[in-house]
Amino acid sequence: MERVLFESEIFNEEAKGMFPFRIRVSESIVNGNHTVQVIREGFEKIGENLVVKNQKLLNGSVWNE
Repeated sequence: MERVLFESEIFNEEAKGMFPFRIRVSESIVNGNHTVQVIREGFEKIGENLVVKNQKLLNGSVWNE
C-alpha cells in the first residue's frame, strides 16, 4: 500500500516554457521492504482540466527491516 507523505501545490510555469508540475513523496511497505520515492509529476492542460502527462523518479530508497 502506498502512502503519500508530501504533495506540493501544482507549480504553473507556462510563461517560462515549462509545463505545470508538482513534487510528490511517497512511501510503501511490502513484505518488509520499505520504499520511499520522490517523483516529479508533469501535467498537461486538456480543456479546463490538468491531467498527469508524465512522472519522473527524482530519488528513491529501498531497505529491508
